[in-house]
Amino acid sequence: MLILILLIPSAMLTSLIDERERTRNEAIREVSSKWGDRQMIGGPVLTVPYRTTYKDEKGVFQPTTGYAHFLPENLIINGKVDPQTRYRGIYEVILLLL
Repeated sequence: MLILILLIPSAMLTSLIDERERTRNEAIREVSSKWGDRQMIGGPVLTVPYRTTYKDEKGVFQPTTGYAHFLPENLIINGKVDPQTRYRGIYEVILLLL
């Protein structure tokens, strides 16, 4: 009987922990969305248009435009990440700013 009575506070504590975890995840999502989501750094892309022709079903030559994309063989990007701490209520969120 005593074990069953002690299960009630244990269940309440588990519920409280789950609620705090959901609130923390929501705070992280909210702060991150306001300060920017994921960032992608890309290098230069050279795009060169070219024209070709093809023969359709009727035997008529149709011109088409294609694009050739050229990427650099090597790309070195130097950057500095500056972690900053923001607070939302009792929760602390670390943001990585470039």
